[in-house]
Amino acid sequence: MTHFNFRFALNTFIAVLLFLSATGPLQAADTTKVTIGEEYWHNSKLLGAARKYQVSLPERYEGNSRKYPSLYIIDSDFHFLHVASSIKHLTRMGKLPPMIVVGVATLSDFDYVYHTTWQHSNPKEQSAEYGGIKTFNNYISNELIPIIDKAFRTNNQRAVAGYSLGGLFVLNNYLDSTSKFNAFLAMSPSVWFDNMSIVQRFKQIPTISRDVSNLDKAGNKRLFISVANEQGMGVAELVTAIKPKFKDNSNWAFVSIPEENHFSTALPALLKGLEFLAPNYGMDAGELLALGDYNAALNYFESLQQQWGGFQIEWLQAYQFAKYVFWSEQTNKIGEILKSIQSRFPDAHAQIAIQLANGWLKKNQLEKADALIAQVKLAAKKMPEWYKAKADLLTAQGKPELAKALYLRANELAKQSKWSAWEVNGLKP
Repeated sequence: MTHFNFRFALNTFIAVLLFLSATGPLQAADTTKVTIGEEYWHNSKLLGAARKYQVSLPERYEGNSRKYPSLYIIDSDFHFLHVASSIKHLTRMGKLPPMIVVGVATLSDFDYVYHTTWQHSNPKEQSAEYGGIKTFNNYISNELIPIIDKAFRTNNQRAVAGYSLGGLFVLNNYLDSTSKFNAFLAMSPSVWFDNMSIVQRFKQIPTISRDVSNLDKAGNKRLFISVANEQGMGVAELVTAIKPKFKDNSNWAFVSIPEENHFSTALPALLKGLEFLAPNYGMDAGELLALGDYNAALNYFESLQQQWGGFQIEWLQAYQFAKYVFWSEQTNKIGEILKSIQSRFPDAHAQIAIQLANGWLKKNQLEKADALIAQVKLAAKKMPEWYKAKADLLTAQGKPELAKALYLRANELAKQSKWSAWEVNGLKP
């Protein structure tokens, strides 16, 4: 059994203190702020006041002209940081499609309650504390969304997420036939409000079946509901009402998280909701092996395009796919593989060619690597990865001076595209 060495730990602690006291704290010039997004204010005509919102963009957003799905999170002063950072991390790890995260701020407890509720149907329970949900929904739909769509490259895939009363707002928005959202994440929604009147409203929606050939707008919407170890939320009654409405349909899900309470469930519920929007998204090289040949792998990629957020081969998927090609011993088919990629995923052709070239470089097959790098030179002239691969090739060929200029160019392009520090550092020899 290993014993804790108290004397060693104490001496180490003292040594660290002495070092810090001798060197002093780092100066301001040596510090850099770590940011997950940006905060904005604007004057809302519909609400008649200054309003705040936050935006977190996907990594590598600056280096392309793509349009992205967006996720709006209600009560964002409470939720934005963990939502935006979780999505950024899961996207980086290949578990989610990249998306723009928009935080819809509520500026106080009163502001939050008022703008996520309607007025009680029972006159005895009516209060000035409630009743602003219609106005707030109008603000988001007709003022905030146009601001976001104009300033950032969004597509028509929009999700809205909310927790507690924010979850009630999400459910209400789902029932709104004019909603500009097509995915709804209601985490521990406050169904109890107004004597659970929203349950009766859900009972009135038509039955939605996946068997129809052309799903209408309601059928194409996705709904996620979760509940933790909570009493009196009304979620059980809501789920009972909803189940008969979604026959054989994968566009809704209910998840119980009994190990969490009302306050601890926000992040776990969000992760479940994101998984619902992108099930089985992204396999590593080992998992791709189980699918079969490269056509099976590309068929899998194409199947992901039907998900809410769609699918494009990002750098990580390209890296994993290239590993898969080598591991599955399909390198003799690289020519036809790239031809198929050019046809089915043209935007990923250069990225995959570069990753395959990196595979040849690791095997010291310099001529094969050189051929692939040269093949995509024009298409990849703004890609830092291309300059890095070419520089690595020149280094392997014994031309370090020529390689140095290309390493610098790769670094320069990455910084222009606002790559993360870890990505920029990875471009060094």
